[in-house]
Amino acid sequence: MYHLPKQTLEDFKDSLERALAMDIDHISSYGLILEPKTQFL
Repeated sequence: MYHLPKQTLEDFKDSLERALAMDIDHISSYGLILEPKTQFL
């Protein structure tokens, strides 16, 4: 997941590098979208 509050580009790159190191066949990445009136802590 990306576009998290306070997530930096470096944070995202680190997460992606760790996922790639797992030598898996497929990675999906989803951006966080906060809809109006959605609570997020």
